[in-house]
Amino acid sequence: MEYPLRYRVKFPRLVTPMECELKLFEKNHPIEKGGLGRKGHLMKFIEMMFPGCESMHNEWTDIQLESCCDYDYIGWAGCGSCGKTHIATLYAMAWWAVAPTKSAVIMTSTTKAMIRKRQWAALQYWIKKSKGRFPGHMVDSKTILQATAGDDKHGIYSVAVNDGNTSEAASNIQGIHCERMLVIVDEATDTPEAIWEVVTNLRKGCPRFQMIVIGNPNSYFDPHGRFCEPKTGWNSITVDWERWETKQGVCIHFDGLKSPNIKAGEDKWPYLIKGKEVEYSRMNEGENSPSFWKYTRGFWCPTGSTSRVLTEALCAKFNVMNSEPIYQDYTVIGGLDPAFGGDNCKLKLAKLGDRPDGTKFVHFFLDYTCKIDVLDKDPITFQIAKQVKQVCEENGCKPEHLAVDTTGNGAGCADVISREWSPNIIRVCFSTSPSDMPVSDTNKRKSSDAYKNKVTELWMSVRRFVEADKIRGLDPQTIKEFCNRNVTDEERKQVVESKKDMKERMRFSPDSADAASLVIEVARLLGASNATLKSNEAWDKVASMNNRIYENNYVDAA
Repeated sequence: MEYPLRYRVKFPRLVTPMECELKLFEKNHPIEKGGLGRKGHLMKFIEMMFPGCESMHNEWTDIQLESCCDYDYIGWAGCGSCGKTHIATLYAMAWWAVAPTKSAVIMTSTTKAMIRKRQWAALQYWIKKSKGRFPGHMVDSKTILQATAGDDKHGIYSVAVNDGNTSEAASNIQGIHCERMLVIVDEATDTPEAIWEVVTNLRKGCPRFQMIVIGNPNSYFDPHGRFCEPKTGWNSITVDWERWETKQGVCIHFDGLKSPNIKAGEDKWPYLIKGKEVEYSRMNEGENSPSFWKYTRGFWCPTGSTSRVLTEALCAKFNVMNSEPIYQDYTVIGGLDPAFGGDNCKLKLAKLGDRPDGTKFVHFFLDYTCKIDVLDKDPITFQIAKQVKQVCEENGCKPEHLAVDTTGNGAGCADVISREWSPNIIRVCFSTSPSDMPVSDTNKRKSSDAYKNKVTELWMSVRRFVEADKIRGLDPQTIKEFCNRNVTDEERKQVVESKKDMKERMRFSPDSADAASLVIEVARLLGASNATLKSNEAWDKVASMNNRIYENNYVDAA
Protein backbone atom coordinates (compact mmCIF):
# COMPACT_ATOMS: atom_id res chain seq x y z
CA MET A 1 0.00 0.00 0.00
CA GLU A 2 1.14 3.54 -0.75
CA TYR A 3 -0.12 4.90 2.59
CA PRO A 4 0.29 3.16 6.00
CA LEU A 5 -3.42 3.36 6.85
CA ARG A 6 -6.02 0.75 7.66
CA TYR A 7 -9.75 1.24 7.51
CA ARG A 8 -12.59 -1.22 7.57
CA VAL A 9 -15.09 -1.83 4.79
CA LYS A 10 -18.25 -3.83 5.20
CA PHE A 11 -17.60 -5.97 2.14
CA PRO A 12 -13.87 -6.29 1.45
CA ARG A 13 -13.01 -5.49 -2.16
CA LEU A 14 -10.30 -3.96 -4.25
CA VAL A 15 -10.21 -0.18 -3.69
CA THR A 16 -9.14 1.90 -6.67
CA PRO A 17 -6.42 4.56 -6.24
CA MET A 18 -8.98 7.34 -6.80
CA GLU A 19 -11.33 5.87 -4.17
CA CYS A 20 -8.39 5.64 -1.82
CA GLU A 21 -7.51 9.32 -2.32
CA LEU A 22 -11.15 10.35 -1.78
CA LYS A 23 -11.33 8.28 1.41
CA LEU A 24 -8.15 9.86 2.76
CA PHE A 25 -9.35 13.32 1.69
CA GLU A 26 -12.54 12.82 3.69
CA LYS A 27 -10.65 11.34 6.67
CA ASN A 28 -7.98 14.07 6.49
CA HIS A 29 -5.14 11.55 6.76
CA PRO A 30 -2.31 13.67 8.28
CA ILE A 31 1.23 14.03 7.00
CA GLU A 32 2.71 12.99 10.35
CA LYS A 33 1.02 9.57 9.93
CA GLY A 34 2.21 9.01 6.42
CA GLY A 35 -0.61 10.77 4.58
CA LEU A 36 -0.67 13.93 2.51
CA GLY A 37 -3.16 15.96 4.56
CA ARG A 38 -6.63 16.82 3.30
CA LYS A 39 -5.51 19.16 0.54
CA GLY A 40 -2.77 16.78 -0.60
CA HIS A 41 -5.16 13.87 -1.08
CA LEU A 42 -7.66 16.18 -2.80
CA MET A 43 -5.01 17.26 -5.29
CA LYS A 44 -4.02 13.66 -5.97
CA PHE A 45 -7.65 12.75 -6.72
CA ILE A 46 -8.05 15.76 -9.02
CA GLU A 47 -4.89 14.87 -10.95
CA MET A 48 -6.11 11.27 -11.38
CA MET A 49 -9.71 12.12 -12.28
CA PHE A 50 -8.98 15.06 -14.57
CA PRO A 51 -5.81 14.36 -16.57
CA GLY A 52 -3.95 17.43 -17.75
CA CYS A 53 -5.40 19.74 -15.11
CA GLU A 54 -1.88 20.47 -13.85
CA SER A 55 -1.75 23.35 -16.30
CA MET A 56 -4.29 25.28 -14.24
CA HIS A 57 -2.20 25.05 -11.07
CA ASN A 58 -1.20 28.44 -9.64
CA GLU A 59 -1.03 30.37 -6.39
CA TRP A 60 -4.73 31.29 -6.40
CA THR A 61 -6.04 27.76 -7.09
CA ASP A 62 -3.84 26.52 -4.23
CA ILE A 63 -5.30 29.10 -1.84
CA GLN A 64 -8.87 28.41 -2.97
CA LEU A 65 -8.67 24.65 -2.52
CA GLU A 66 -6.75 24.97 0.73
CA SER A 67 -9.46 27.19 2.25
CA CYS A 68 -12.10 24.61 1.28
CA CYS A 69 -10.09 21.89 3.02
CA ASP A 70 -9.50 23.86 6.22
CA TYR A 71 -12.84 25.56 6.92
CA ASP A 72 -16.56 24.83 6.83
CA TYR A 73 -17.58 28.44 6.12
CA ILE A 74 -15.55 30.04 3.36
CA GLY A 75 -15.97 33.47 1.76
CA TRP A 76 -14.20 34.37 -1.47
CA ALA A 77 -14.01 38.05 -2.34
CA GLY A 78 -12.20 38.81 -5.52
CA CYS A 79 -11.78 40.56 -8.80
CA GLY A 80 -13.37 39.42 -12.01
CA SER A 81 -11.58 36.46 -13.65
CA CYS A 82 -9.91 34.95 -10.60
CA GLY A 83 -11.25 31.42 -11.16
CA LYS A 84 -13.70 31.48 -8.25
CA THR A 85 -16.62 29.70 -9.90
CA HIS A 86 -14.42 27.24 -11.84
CA ILE A 87 -12.48 26.05 -8.80
CA ALA A 88 -15.53 26.01 -6.51
CA THR A 89 -17.24 23.67 -8.99
CA LEU A 90 -14.16 21.45 -9.15
CA TYR A 91 -14.05 21.20 -5.36
CA ALA A 92 -17.80 20.50 -5.24
CA MET A 93 -17.39 17.56 -7.61
CA ALA A 94 -14.61 16.00 -5.53
CA TRP A 95 -16.51 16.60 -2.30
CA TRP A 96 -19.66 15.00 -3.71
CA ALA A 97 -17.78 12.04 -5.24
CA VAL A 98 -16.81 10.91 -1.71
CA ALA A 99 -20.36 9.61 -1.17
CA PRO A 100 -22.72 10.49 -4.06
CA THR A 101 -25.73 8.56 -2.70
CA LYS A 102 -25.51 10.36 0.66
CA SER A 103 -24.68 13.87 -0.57
CA ALA A 104 -26.16 16.96 -2.13
CA VAL A 105 -24.42 20.01 -3.55
CA ILE A 106 -26.51 23.14 -4.11
CA MET A 107 -24.92 25.76 -6.35
CA THR A 108 -26.91 28.98 -6.69
CA SER A 109 -26.58 31.88 -9.09
CA THR A 110 -28.81 34.76 -10.10
CA THR A 111 -30.48 33.57 -13.31
CA LYS A 112 -30.81 30.43 -15.44
CA ALA A 113 -28.68 32.10 -18.08
CA MET A 114 -25.90 32.74 -15.57
CA ILE A 115 -26.22 29.19 -14.22
CA ARG A 116 -25.55 27.77 -17.70
CA LYS A 117 -22.78 30.27 -18.35
CA ARG A 118 -20.99 29.69 -15.04
CA GLN A 119 -21.53 26.66 -12.74
CA TRP A 120 -23.19 24.34 -15.24
CA ALA A 121 -20.61 25.17 -17.91
CA ALA A 122 -17.81 24.51 -15.41
CA LEU A 123 -19.41 21.18 -14.39
CA GLN A 124 -19.66 20.07 -18.00
CA TYR A 125 -16.05 21.13 -18.61
CA TRP A 126 -14.74 18.99 -15.76
CA ILE A 127 -16.90 15.98 -16.66
CA LYS A 128 -15.54 16.15 -20.21
CA LYS A 129 -12.06 16.41 -18.72
CA SER A 130 -12.68 13.20 -16.73
CA LYS A 131 -13.21 11.28 -20.01
CA GLY A 132 -16.40 9.71 -18.73
CA ARG A 133 -15.00 8.40 -15.46
CA PHE A 134 -16.79 10.84 -13.14
CA PRO A 135 -19.88 9.27 -11.48
CA GLY A 136 -23.45 10.44 -11.89
CA HIS A 137 -26.19 10.96 -14.46
CA MET A 138 -26.58 14.41 -16.07
CA VAL A 139 -30.04 15.88 -16.64
CA ASP A 140 -29.37 18.99 -18.68
CA SER A 141 -32.99 20.19 -18.72
CA LYS A 142 -32.97 20.34 -14.90
CA THR A 143 -29.29 21.35 -14.56
CA ILE A 144 -28.81 18.43 -12.15
CA LEU A 145 -26.13 15.76 -11.93
CA GLN A 146 -27.95 12.86 -10.26
CA ALA A 147 -26.21 10.17 -8.21
CA THR A 148 -28.20 7.59 -10.18
CA ALA A 149 -30.71 8.06 -12.97
CA GLY A 150 -34.04 9.29 -11.59
CA ASP A 151 -32.65 10.21 -8.15
CA ASP A 152 -33.51 13.86 -7.50
CA LYS A 153 -32.59 13.66 -3.81
CA HIS A 154 -28.83 13.16 -4.17
CA GLY A 155 -26.87 15.11 -6.71
CA ILE A 156 -25.27 18.38 -7.74
CA TYR A 157 -27.97 21.00 -8.28
CA SER A 158 -27.59 24.32 -10.10
CA VAL A 159 -30.37 26.66 -8.96
CA ALA A 160 -31.32 30.12 -10.28
CA VAL A 161 -32.56 32.31 -7.42
CA ASN A 162 -33.59 35.52 -9.18
CA ASP A 163 -35.68 34.09 -12.03
CA GLY A 164 -39.45 33.97 -11.59
CA ASN A 165 -40.94 33.12 -8.19
CA THR A 166 -38.37 33.62 -5.41
CA SER A 167 -40.51 31.81 -2.83
CA GLU A 168 -40.77 28.81 -5.17
CA ALA A 169 -36.98 28.71 -5.58
CA ALA A 170 -36.59 28.95 -1.80
CA SER A 171 -39.06 26.11 -1.31
CA ASN A 172 -37.21 23.90 -3.80
CA ILE A 173 -33.91 24.47 -2.03
CA GLN A 174 -35.44 23.92 1.40
CA GLY A 175 -36.74 20.54 0.26
CA ILE A 176 -33.23 19.16 -0.26
CA HIS A 177 -31.90 17.29 2.80
CA CYS A 178 -28.97 14.86 2.97
CA GLU A 179 -26.40 13.56 5.43
CA ARG A 180 -23.75 15.56 3.62
CA MET A 181 -24.50 18.99 2.17
CA LEU A 182 -22.36 21.57 0.41
CA VAL A 183 -23.88 24.95 -0.48
CA ILE A 184 -22.11 27.26 -2.94
CA VAL A 185 -23.65 30.72 -3.29
CA ASP A 186 -22.26 32.38 -6.41
CA GLU A 187 -22.90 36.06 -7.17
CA ALA A 188 -23.82 36.37 -3.50
CA THR A 189 -24.06 40.17 -3.69
CA ASP A 190 -27.31 39.79 -5.66
CA THR A 191 -28.81 36.86 -3.76
CA PRO A 192 -32.30 37.70 -2.41
CA GLU A 193 -32.60 37.77 1.37
CA ALA A 194 -35.34 35.11 1.28
CA ILE A 195 -33.00 32.69 -0.50
CA TRP A 196 -30.15 33.54 1.82
CA GLU A 197 -32.19 32.67 4.88
CA VAL A 198 -33.13 29.31 3.38
CA VAL A 199 -29.61 28.23 2.39
CA THR A 200 -28.14 29.24 5.75
CA ASN A 201 -30.84 27.22 7.53
CA LEU A 202 -29.99 24.01 5.64
CA ARG A 203 -27.20 23.35 8.13
CA LYS A 204 -29.71 22.57 10.88
CA GLY A 205 -29.75 18.84 11.54
CA CYS A 206 -27.08 18.15 8.89
CA PRO A 207 -24.10 16.12 10.23
CA ARG A 208 -21.71 17.27 7.47
CA PHE A 209 -22.31 20.81 6.23
CA GLN A 210 -20.07 23.20 4.33
CA MET A 211 -20.73 26.56 2.70
CA ILE A 212 -18.79 28.63 0.15
CA VAL A 213 -19.94 32.19 -0.59
CA ILE A 214 -18.53 33.87 -3.70
CA GLY A 215 -18.81 37.40 -5.02
CA ASN A 216 -17.26 40.58 -6.38
CA PRO A 217 -17.47 42.86 -3.32
CA ASN A 218 -20.17 45.48 -3.56
CA SER A 219 -21.62 46.27 -0.16
CA TYR A 220 -20.71 45.66 3.46
CA PHE A 221 -24.39 45.03 4.08
CA ASP A 222 -25.47 42.67 1.31
CA PRO A 223 -25.37 38.89 1.99
CA HIS A 224 -21.83 38.57 0.65
CA GLY A 225 -20.53 41.49 2.70
CA ARG A 226 -22.18 40.28 5.90
CA PHE A 227 -20.80 36.76 5.41
CA CYS A 228 -17.27 38.08 4.79
CA GLU A 229 -17.23 40.63 7.61
CA PRO A 230 -14.02 40.37 9.66
CA LYS A 231 -14.38 39.02 13.18
CA THR A 232 -12.78 42.25 14.40
CA GLY A 233 -14.89 44.57 12.18
CA TRP A 234 -14.38 46.25 8.81
CA ASN A 235 -12.15 48.95 10.23
CA SER A 236 -9.58 46.31 11.24
CA ILE A 237 -8.52 45.36 7.68
CA THR A 238 -7.40 47.04 4.46
CA VAL A 239 -7.27 46.13 0.79
CA ASP A 240 -3.77 44.70 1.33
CA TRP A 241 -5.13 41.86 3.48
CA GLU A 242 -5.37 38.54 1.64
CA ARG A 243 -7.27 36.60 4.32
CA TRP A 244 -8.99 37.20 7.62
CA GLU A 245 -11.11 35.41 10.16
CA THR A 246 -14.85 35.89 9.99
CA LYS A 247 -17.39 35.13 12.69
CA GLN A 248 -17.87 31.64 11.28
CA GLY A 249 -14.79 30.84 9.26
CA VAL A 250 -12.48 32.62 6.85
CA CYS A 251 -12.57 35.06 3.94
CA ILE A 252 -9.99 34.94 1.15
CA HIS A 253 -9.33 38.09 -0.88
CA PHE A 254 -8.09 37.94 -4.49
CA ASP A 255 -6.69 41.31 -5.58
CA GLY A 256 -6.36 41.76 -9.34
CA LEU A 257 -3.11 43.69 -8.80
CA LYS A 258 -1.65 40.48 -7.36
CA SER A 259 -2.82 38.18 -10.14
CA PRO A 260 -0.53 35.19 -10.80
CA ASN A 261 -0.30 36.44 -14.40
CA ILE A 262 1.07 39.79 -13.21
CA LYS A 263 3.49 38.14 -10.77
CA ALA A 264 4.73 35.81 -13.52
CA GLY A 265 5.19 38.71 -15.93
CA GLU A 266 3.29 36.85 -18.63
CA ASP A 267 -0.22 35.55 -19.32
CA LYS A 268 0.37 31.92 -18.30
CA TRP A 269 -3.24 31.35 -17.20
CA PRO A 270 -5.71 32.67 -19.81
CA TYR A 271 -8.73 32.49 -17.50
CA LEU A 272 -7.14 34.77 -14.85
CA ILE A 273 -7.14 38.58 -14.92
CA LYS A 274 -4.25 39.97 -16.96
CA GLY A 275 -2.03 43.00 -16.57
CA LYS A 276 -3.44 44.69 -19.69
CA GLU A 277 -6.98 44.29 -18.31
CA VAL A 278 -5.95 45.95 -15.07
CA GLU A 279 -4.39 48.87 -16.97
CA TYR A 280 -7.46 49.23 -19.18
CA SER A 281 -9.70 49.49 -16.09
CA ARG A 282 -7.32 51.94 -14.45
CA MET A 283 -7.30 54.21 -17.51
CA ASN A 284 -11.03 54.05 -18.32
CA GLU A 285 -12.63 53.81 -14.85
CA GLY A 286 -10.07 55.38 -12.53
CA GLU A 287 -8.42 53.80 -9.51
CA ASN A 288 -10.89 55.40 -7.12
CA SER A 289 -14.06 54.31 -8.91
CA PRO A 290 -16.39 51.77 -7.25
CA SER A 291 -16.15 49.63 -10.41
CA PHE A 292 -12.34 49.45 -10.23
CA TRP A 293 -12.48 48.38 -6.61
CA LYS A 294 -15.19 45.80 -7.24
CA TYR A 295 -13.89 44.13 -10.41
CA THR A 296 -10.14 44.83 -10.29
CA ARG A 297 -9.14 45.15 -6.62
CA GLY A 298 -11.85 42.67 -5.58
CA PHE A 299 -12.46 44.64 -2.40
CA TRP A 300 -15.10 46.85 -0.88
CA CYS A 301 -14.75 50.44 -2.08
CA PRO A 302 -13.37 52.45 0.87
CA THR A 303 -15.28 55.62 0.05
CA GLY A 304 -18.30 54.35 -1.80
CA SER A 305 -19.82 56.58 -4.43
CA THR A 306 -19.62 60.25 -3.49
CA SER A 307 -22.83 60.85 -5.44
CA ARG A 308 -24.97 58.70 -3.11
CA VAL A 309 -26.98 59.79 -0.08
CA LEU A 310 -25.03 57.33 2.11
CA THR A 311 -21.91 55.28 1.52
CA GLU A 312 -20.94 51.85 2.75
CA ALA A 313 -17.89 53.23 4.50
CA LEU A 314 -19.96 55.82 6.33
CA CYS A 315 -22.45 53.25 7.58
CA ALA A 316 -19.66 50.94 8.71
CA LYS A 317 -17.75 53.74 10.41
CA PHE A 318 -20.74 54.78 12.51
CA ASN A 319 -22.07 51.27 13.17
CA VAL A 320 -25.61 52.00 11.99
CA MET A 321 -26.58 48.29 12.08
CA ASN A 322 -25.48 47.81 15.68
CA SER A 323 -27.65 47.87 18.77
CA GLU A 324 -27.03 50.24 21.66
CA PRO A 325 -28.57 50.49 25.15
CA ILE A 326 -31.10 53.27 25.47
CA TYR A 327 -32.50 54.93 28.61
CA GLN A 328 -35.93 53.72 29.67
CA ASP A 329 -37.30 57.23 29.31
CA TYR A 330 -37.66 57.06 25.53
CA THR A 331 -40.28 57.95 22.93
CA VAL A 332 -41.43 55.52 20.25
CA ILE A 333 -41.57 57.26 16.87
CA GLY A 334 -42.63 55.95 13.48
CA GLY A 335 -42.74 56.51 9.74
CA LEU A 336 -45.21 55.08 7.20
CA ASP A 337 -44.72 54.88 3.45
CA PRO A 338 -48.11 53.74 2.00
CA ALA A 339 -46.35 52.91 -1.31
CA PHE A 340 -49.22 52.23 -3.69
CA GLY A 341 -48.77 50.94 -7.23
CA GLY A 342 -47.22 47.57 -6.46
CA ASP A 343 -44.57 48.74 -4.00
CA ASN A 344 -44.38 47.61 -0.38
CA CYS A 345 -46.28 49.50 2.30
CA LYS A 346 -43.63 49.98 4.98
CA LEU A 347 -44.03 50.97 8.62
CA LYS A 348 -40.87 51.58 10.64
CA LEU A 349 -40.69 52.19 14.37
CA ALA A 350 -37.79 53.45 16.44
CA LYS A 351 -36.94 54.52 19.95
CA LEU A 352 -35.84 58.12 20.44
CA GLY A 353 -33.91 58.31 23.68
CA ASP A 354 -30.83 59.52 25.48
CA ARG A 355 -27.27 58.35 25.82
CA PRO A 356 -25.47 58.80 29.17
CA ASP A 357 -24.13 62.14 27.92
CA GLY A 358 -27.66 63.40 27.33
CA THR A 359 -27.55 63.41 23.54
CA LYS A 360 -30.50 61.92 21.74
CA PHE A 361 -30.21 59.11 19.24
CA VAL A 362 -32.58 56.96 17.22
CA HIS A 363 -32.69 53.17 17.53
CA PHE A 364 -34.78 51.41 14.86
CA PHE A 365 -36.38 48.25 16.22
CA LEU A 366 -39.31 47.29 13.95
CA ASP A 367 -39.72 46.96 10.19
CA TYR A 368 -43.28 46.00 9.29
CA THR A 369 -44.69 45.34 5.82
CA CYS A 370 -48.43 45.85 5.69
CA LYS A 371 -50.27 42.82 4.31
CA ILE A 372 -52.70 43.56 1.51
CA ASP A 373 -55.52 41.10 0.74
CA VAL A 374 -57.12 41.85 -2.65
CA LEU A 375 -60.07 39.64 -1.72
CA ASP A 376 -60.77 41.53 1.49
CA LYS A 377 -64.02 43.49 1.46
CA ASP A 378 -62.25 46.49 2.97
CA PRO A 379 -60.41 48.89 0.62
CA ILE A 380 -56.62 48.82 0.73
CA THR A 381 -56.44 52.11 2.63
CA PHE A 382 -58.63 50.70 5.41
CA GLN A 383 -56.55 47.51 5.58
CA ILE A 384 -53.43 49.62 5.99
CA ALA A 385 -55.06 51.87 8.59
CA LYS A 386 -56.12 48.91 10.73
CA GLN A 387 -52.66 47.35 10.69
CA VAL A 388 -50.86 50.63 11.36
CA LYS A 389 -53.12 51.40 14.32
CA GLN A 390 -52.66 47.92 15.77
CA VAL A 391 -48.88 47.76 15.35
CA CYS A 392 -48.35 51.28 16.68
CA GLU A 393 -50.54 50.73 19.74
CA GLU A 394 -48.87 47.39 20.48
CA ASN A 395 -45.45 49.05 20.42
CA GLY A 396 -46.30 52.31 22.20
CA CYS A 397 -46.20 54.70 19.26
CA LYS A 398 -48.69 57.56 19.68
CA PRO A 399 -50.38 59.04 16.58
CA GLU A 400 -48.67 62.40 17.15
CA HIS A 401 -45.33 60.58 16.84
CA LEU A 402 -46.14 58.90 13.51
CA ALA A 403 -45.23 60.58 10.21
CA VAL A 404 -47.19 59.49 7.12
CA ASP A 405 -46.17 60.13 3.52
CA THR A 406 -49.07 61.99 1.91
CA THR A 407 -47.52 62.19 -1.56
CA GLY A 408 -49.92 61.14 -4.32
CA ASN A 409 -52.33 58.43 -3.14
CA GLY A 410 -50.74 58.56 0.30
CA ALA A 411 -52.98 61.53 1.17
CA GLY A 412 -56.07 59.33 0.98
CA CYS A 413 -54.43 56.71 3.19
CA ALA A 414 -53.53 59.40 5.74
CA ASP A 415 -57.16 60.58 5.75
CA VAL A 416 -58.37 57.08 6.59
CA ILE A 417 -55.77 56.67 9.35
CA SER A 418 -56.91 60.02 10.76
CA ARG A 419 -60.55 58.86 10.84
CA GLU A 420 -59.86 55.32 12.05
CA TRP A 421 -57.24 56.19 14.65
CA SER A 422 -56.40 59.86 15.25
CA PRO A 423 -56.17 63.20 13.37
CA ASN A 424 -52.92 63.91 15.25
CA ILE A 425 -50.68 62.00 12.84
CA ILE A 426 -47.91 64.03 11.17
CA ARG A 427 -48.56 64.51 7.45
CA VAL A 428 -45.48 64.82 5.24
CA CYS A 429 -45.61 65.41 1.50
CA PHE A 430 -42.35 64.51 -0.26
CA SER A 431 -43.05 66.80 -3.23
CA THR A 432 -43.37 70.07 -1.33
CA SER A 433 -40.74 72.67 -0.51
CA PRO A 434 -38.15 72.09 2.24
CA SER A 435 -38.77 73.42 5.74
CA ASP A 436 -36.89 76.19 7.55
CA MET A 437 -35.45 73.80 10.10
CA PRO A 438 -31.63 73.89 10.34
CA VAL A 439 -29.66 71.35 8.31
CA SER A 440 -27.91 70.02 11.42
CA ASP A 441 -26.51 70.95 14.82
CA THR A 442 -23.34 72.26 13.25
CA ASN A 443 -24.91 73.71 10.11
CA LYS A 444 -27.58 76.27 10.98
CA ARG A 445 -28.35 76.94 7.34
CA LYS A 446 -32.08 76.62 6.60
CA SER A 447 -33.05 73.40 4.88
CA SER A 448 -34.92 75.50 2.30
CA ASP A 449 -31.58 77.11 1.36
CA ALA A 450 -29.68 73.82 1.21
CA TYR A 451 -32.12 71.45 -0.51
CA LYS A 452 -34.16 71.59 -3.72
CA ASN A 453 -37.26 69.84 -2.35
CA LYS A 454 -38.71 68.13 0.69
CA VAL A 455 -37.67 64.58 -0.30
CA THR A 456 -34.04 65.74 -0.46
CA GLU A 457 -34.34 67.30 3.00
CA LEU A 458 -35.79 64.05 4.38
CA TRP A 459 -33.13 61.77 2.88
CA MET A 460 -30.16 64.04 3.54
CA SER A 461 -31.29 64.48 7.14
CA VAL A 462 -30.71 60.75 7.54
CA ARG A 463 -27.16 61.27 6.35
CA ARG A 464 -26.67 64.09 8.89
CA PHE A 465 -27.91 61.80 11.67
CA VAL A 466 -25.52 59.05 10.55
CA GLU A 467 -22.59 61.49 10.48
CA ALA A 468 -23.56 62.66 13.97
CA ASP A 469 -23.50 59.02 15.17
CA LYS A 470 -27.20 59.21 16.09
CA ILE A 471 -28.65 56.16 14.28
CA ARG A 472 -28.63 52.51 15.30
CA GLY A 473 -30.53 49.37 14.22
CA LEU A 474 -30.88 50.00 10.49
CA ASP A 475 -31.47 46.80 8.51
CA PRO A 476 -29.42 45.82 5.41
CA GLN A 477 -32.21 46.50 2.89
CA THR A 478 -32.75 50.03 4.17
CA ILE A 479 -29.02 50.73 4.08
CA LYS A 480 -28.87 49.36 0.54
CA GLU A 481 -31.59 51.78 -0.56
CA PHE A 482 -29.90 54.80 1.04
CA CYS A 483 -26.55 53.82 -0.52
CA ASN A 484 -28.03 53.56 -4.00
CA ARG A 485 -29.86 56.87 -4.40
CA ASN A 486 -27.94 59.52 -6.29
CA VAL A 487 -27.68 63.09 -5.08
CA THR A 488 -26.48 66.01 -7.20
CA ASP A 489 -26.12 69.79 -6.95
CA GLU A 490 -28.48 72.12 -8.78
CA GLU A 491 -28.18 75.88 -8.40
CA ARG A 492 -26.18 75.48 -5.18
CA LYS A 493 -28.81 73.17 -3.71
CA GLN A 494 -28.70 69.41 -3.26
CA VAL A 495 -31.36 67.24 -4.93
CA VAL A 496 -31.82 63.47 -4.85
CA GLU A 497 -32.74 61.62 -8.02
CA SER A 498 -36.44 61.01 -8.56
CA LYS A 499 -38.03 57.87 -7.21
CA LYS A 500 -39.02 56.90 -10.74
CA ASP A 501 -35.44 57.14 -12.03
CA MET A 502 -34.06 55.20 -9.08
CA LYS A 503 -36.62 52.40 -9.55
CA GLU A 504 -35.78 52.12 -13.25
CA ARG A 505 -32.05 52.04 -12.51
CA MET A 506 -32.02 49.75 -9.46
CA ARG A 507 -35.21 47.70 -10.15
CA PHE A 508 -36.49 48.20 -6.63
CA SER A 509 -38.43 50.90 -4.82
CA PRO A 510 -36.85 52.66 -1.81
CA ASP A 511 -39.90 52.06 0.41
CA SER A 512 -37.90 51.12 3.51
CA ALA A 513 -35.64 54.15 3.20
CA ASP A 514 -38.63 56.45 2.69
CA ALA A 515 -40.19 55.13 5.90
CA ALA A 516 -36.88 55.50 7.76
CA SER A 517 -36.51 59.10 6.56
CA LEU A 518 -39.95 59.85 8.00
CA VAL A 519 -38.83 58.45 11.35
CA ILE A 520 -35.85 60.81 11.34
CA GLU A 521 -38.20 63.66 10.44
CA VAL A 522 -40.18 62.99 13.61
CA ALA A 523 -36.93 62.86 15.58
CA ARG A 524 -35.95 66.26 14.19
CA LEU A 525 -39.32 67.70 15.14
CA LEU A 526 -38.85 66.36 18.67
CA GLY A 527 -35.55 68.13 19.03
CA ALA A 528 -33.18 65.20 18.49
CA SER A 529 -30.76 67.40 16.62
CA ASN A 530 -30.83 70.16 19.20
CA ALA A 531 -31.79 70.45 22.83
CA THR A 532 -33.36 67.71 24.90
CA LEU A 533 -37.11 68.27 25.00
CA LYS A 534 -38.98 66.65 27.84
CA SER A 535 -41.27 69.20 29.44
CA ASN A 536 -44.83 69.86 28.35
CA GLU A 537 -43.88 73.38 27.45
CA ALA A 538 -41.16 72.14 25.13
CA TRP A 539 -43.51 69.63 23.56
CA ASP A 540 -46.07 72.37 22.94
CA LYS A 541 -43.43 74.38 21.11
CA VAL A 542 -42.55 71.40 18.92
CA ALA A 543 -46.21 70.69 18.16
CA SER A 544 -46.75 74.31 17.19
CA MET A 545 -43.72 74.28 14.91
CA ASN A 546 -44.94 71.04 13.38
CA ASN A 547 -48.31 72.57 12.54
CA ARG A 548 -46.69 75.56 10.87
CA ILE A 549 -44.33 73.44 8.79
CA TYR A 550 -46.94 71.09 7.43
CA GLU A 551 -49.99 73.28 7.00
CA ASN A 552 -51.18 73.52 3.39
CA ASN A 553 -48.62 70.93 2.28
CA TYR A 554 -51.11 68.36 0.98
CA VAL A 555 -49.91 68.57 -2.60
CA ASP A 556 -49.68 65.51 -4.80
CA ALA A 557 -46.42 64.64 -6.51
CA ALA A 558 -46.03 65.89 -10.02
